[in-house]
Amino acid sequence: MRATDPKPPQFVGIEEPEHFLHPRLLPELTEECRAAAERSQLLVTTRSPFFLNTLRAEELRALYRDERGFTQAVRVVDLPGIPQIVNRLLVDWALGLLPQLPIEELEAWYFGDWEAVRTAYPRVKANVAQQASYRFPDAIKGGTWEAFERILQRAGYFKTGLRKLEAAKAIAAHLEPTRNSSPSFLAFRKTVMGLSTQ
Repeated sequence: MRATDPKPPQFVGIEEPEHFLHPRLLPELTEECRAAAERSQLLVTTRSPFFLNTLRAEELRALYRDERGFTQAVRVVDLPGIPQIVNRLLVDWALGLLPQLPIEELEAWYFGDWEAVRTAYPRVKANVAQQASYRFPDAIKGGTWEAFERILQRAGYFKTGLRKLEAAKAIAAHLEPTRNSSPSFLAFRKTVMGLSTQ
C-alpha cells in the first residue's frame, strides 16, 4: 500500500513490521502506520517492546483467547488501572527514570518462576527450568510462548492452543517476585518497587 494510492484497500494487516529494522527507526514506522490508518483500517501485530514504546496507549489492543477458545480483543486503556499506570510510566519514562525493558514475551517470566507454573499446572515436569534450553528465561530460542505452549501441551494442558489470559491468571496467583530468575522481571520489579517508594 502506497501513501499516494488513490484507492487504498479498506483493510491492511501487517505482522511484526519491526523485523529487520533498527529500533531508532521505529518511531518513523509508527508515524507511517498512523498515516496509513487515516485512509484504511490498519491492523499491526507485534511482540516488540521497542515498537510498543512508540505507540499511544489508546492505540493498543490486547488479544487473548477466551474460555471457549475464541480470540477476543480489548483496548489496553480499558483494562482496570492501566490508564493510571501508563500515565505514571510515561511521565517517569519522559523524565528518564525508567529503563527500557528488553523482554520479548511475558512467558519468560513464567520460566523464571517455574515453581509457580508447577503449582498452577502440576503435571508439567519439575526440572524444565534447569534444562539448558530454558535455563536463561529471557534468551529462549525459537519463541518463548511457543516453547511454553509445547511444554504445557506435552503435560496434557491446552491441547487446542495456549490460552494466554487463562494461563496468566492461573500462574499469577502463584508468582513469587523474590524467587523469579528472569533478568527482565528483576528489572521490572526494581522499577515498580522504585515507583512505590516515590
